This record gives sequence, C-alpha cells and structure tokens, in this order.
Amino acid sequence: MTTVTARVGSRLCGFDTALRSADPTSPAQEQTSCERPVDALQITDLTVAPVARGRGVGASLLDVLLLSALDDRAWVSTDVLDRSALTFYQHRGWHQVSVSALAGSSRDGTQVVLLAPRHPAAQETAPLPRQVPFPNP
Repeated sequence: MTTVTARVGSRLCGFDTALRSADPTSPAQEQTSCERPVDALQITDLTVAPVARGRGVGASLLDVLLLSALDDRAWVSTDVLDRSALTFYQHRGWHQVSVSALAGSSRDGTQVVLLAPRHPAAQETAPLPRQVPFPNP
C-alpha cells in the first residue's frame, strides 16, 4: 500500500492511499478478481480536511499517487451517492466504466467504477458528463 500525505506546517490536511490490484477492465476469463494479474493502481482513500478543500490539496495528492500507475492504469470505486467524490473525479476527466451493487455501500448498495483519464481502456468510454446525474436519495 502507498500513502501520500499533505501537511500545512505540522498539521495533516489530507491523505491518499492506493494499492496494486487487478485492473477492473482486464478479462476475468473464469477467474476471480484476486487471481487476475495485479496490474493496476486502485485508489482506496482520498481524504482532505474540510478547511483545506477547494485549494488543490486533493488533486495534488492524487497526482502524486498516479505517478506510480503503470501505463496510467488507475481506478477508483466510489458510492453512487457520494456527490463530492463523483464531482472531484469528473472535473479531472475520469471515465465511468461500470455501476455495480455491493453489500455495505450506499442505501441501495450501488458503486461506480471510474478509470483514470489516460487509462488504456478509458479511450473506449466517455468521460463523466459535466453534470453527473445523481439519483434522488
């Protein structure tokens, strides 16, 4: 796991973590996801303190983590109801590739998988629309 932090003086104002995982666009070919090649960078957490939001801290943290993405293969999964996360990735050109039901996520259990802007499979998908359609809670 890789962790990047952002500080102002001695105060922590944000962190980002990622790990190597199977690329969600790789064909499974009758294998479970943990048996697929570990060839992508999965962003697992991106957190910025409320007082530091809107100042480029999150974008900078993400940029540093993406430096370690082989062939620009990076992805993130987020809750379909997390408007701030979807807007954050939308403004950075990430591409939505799937929506799936997962236990323990939002009220309806729906997760959105997004690919980094230069991910090879992102060329086959459209980037998120400028206005992400959000379900009514």
